[in-house]
Amino acid sequence: MNDARWYKGAIIYGLHVKAFLDSNADGVGDFRGLIDKLDYLTDLGVDCVYTREYDDERFLIVNNLSRFAQPIELDLRRYDGRVPVELFGETRFPPIGEPPYFLTPGPHSFYWFRLEQPAG
Repeated sequence: MNDARWYKGAIIYGLHVKAFLDSNADGVGDFRGLIDKLDYLTDLGVDCVYTREYDDERFLIVNNLSRFAQPIELDLRRYDGRVPVELFGETRFPPIGEPPYFLTPGPHSFYWFRLEQPAG
């Protein structure tokens, strides 16, 4: 996908996580269920999935639609003190503090973060 307008022909799928897949058998779909089925969604031809806030959890999804790395500055002051945890590798990023919060996604890449409350 080297075309900067790839999204014009993309299949973008709005997903209600609670209704998608329950990975822990509590009767409610969850993000682990979504992550476990990403290959399935790709096989269906889905190019992009978006979600919303989930119960009392907060998620930050950053997509870079460019074919070049893009430095970005985010105003995340409403999440001050929360720690972004990347969902796929469970990598912890620096806590959110005074704006701006800096990220540099690579070409045609994305980050999916769970914004965890600070410990303590």
